[in-house]
Amino acid sequence: MKKVLVIDDEEKVCWALEQFLKDEGYKPIIANNAEEGLRKVETEQPNIVILDVRLPGMDGLEALKKIKSLNPSIHVIIITAFDFFETTIKAMQLDAFDFVAKPPDLDEIKEIIDRAIKAQELSKALSPPEIEPAEKYQLDKLVGKSGQMQEIYKLIGAITTNNVTVLIEGENGTGKELVAKAIHYNSPRKDKPFVPINCGALPDSLLESELFGYEKGAFTGADGPKKGRFELADGGTLFLDEVSTMSSALQVKLLRVLEEQEFEPLGGTETVKVDVRIIAATNENLESLVQSGAFREDLYYRLKVISFNLPPLRERPADIPLLVNHFLAAANIELGRQLKGLDSKAMELLLKYDWPGNVRQLENAIKVAAVLSRSDVILLEHLPPEIIAGPRKAEREASALESALENILKAKVKQAINQDSNNLYDDILSMVDKSLVNLVLQELNDNQVKAARLLGISRTTLREKIKKL
Repeated sequence: MKKVLVIDDEEKVCWALEQFLKDEGYKPIIANNAEEGLRKVETEQPNIVILDVRLPGMDGLEALKKIKSLNPSIHVIIITAFDFFETTIKAMQLDAFDFVAKPPDLDEIKEIIDRAIKAQELSKALSPPEIEPAEKYQLDKLVGKSGQMQEIYKLIGAITTNNVTVLIEGENGTGKELVAKAIHYNSPRKDKPFVPINCGALPDSLLESELFGYEKGAFTGADGPKKGRFELADGGTLFLDEVSTMSSALQVKLLRVLEEQEFEPLGGTETVKVDVRIIAATNENLESLVQSGAFREDLYYRLKVISFNLPPLRERPADIPLLVNHFLAAANIELGRQLKGLDSKAMELLLKYDWPGNVRQLENAIKVAAVLSRSDVILLEHLPPEIIAGPRKAEREASALESALENILKAKVKQAINQDSNNLYDDILSMVDKSLVNLVLQELNDNQVKAARLLGISRTTLREKIKKL
């Protein structure tokens, strides 16, 4: 039987909680002041403590400190009728599990106790994530064992011994800079600088000066010479993030540096020679930009000597548990916590979510949950609201789609019955076939090659369907 210690100087509150706890199957223990309560913490070893703030003698916040020093695994629920703002903040800073206003709502107390007990049981079942010592722990390493990530590791290994230019494509948050760093720090250039620059974050004129540097007097405000990123990266690697945002004029200059490994700073007359490996990244489809004329074709092929296409997190859910452990270990170091893991329901939710922000969003979600968790495990309610709502919203949309489809089929069935049809199955298949083919062709601008590939049929079969339908 789980033990709950109530420390409160109000007899009515103690009596009410005692009766309630008995009815709910807990063993209540009562203390009327902090000193008595601390003695019972040592002798009775309760699972949960319900602690009033205003007590005779030692106050509740001081008692909270001592309880957590005696046994950090005991979860303390604070109750008080006074100073909600300051008391709540101080109590949570001292690692209280939760905070309830007086008079306590018994249903709320029950819900909090159940959560606290669940967190304790999970804590016993989980082991802390394995981590290296803080000084050696790599917070920015690539994590994953899915087939997609294994192929990326192989490709990284194959290209680290040479200096070919690399293009990394993928959605925001998939880890493009991490791949670039992995290439650099596993190559012979690892002892030279890795210099990143976000091309999309700077206006054109500033980006040019940042890349190539400038001489004194090159423009208003240029009071002295400044080295650009190319020169700073000499011997090492220059990472050009969001390269697709670069203007046509800068694309021409970048192409020249790639071909000749030299450039002239703004306002300068002398050529600067550099030995720099270029790794570029984009969240856009550069091939499409080339076809539309927004990106130079010669530069595209010069950048894409070797290319990576990083899969979004939703396409490699097998990596989510590994990433969660990685980010938990990082949160333990950064926040000084000793988090052990996640509740199974929380993990299930993470596996269902579609992660529009990819790995970066997962990292932030774990950090938020680590801050909000009042124990050494993360529960469902600690996750950000958009993640809790995400899968449920998707399920509602899927359910609505199924209902709409069912209504259409019901109408067709009734119509067939009224018409005494004997060809309902073929009629339904023909209707779906026609709608699907039309929609796919519309979305792909009547490109039959892509449409056939998407539908999983041959071009001949697609042509026959178009003719028939």
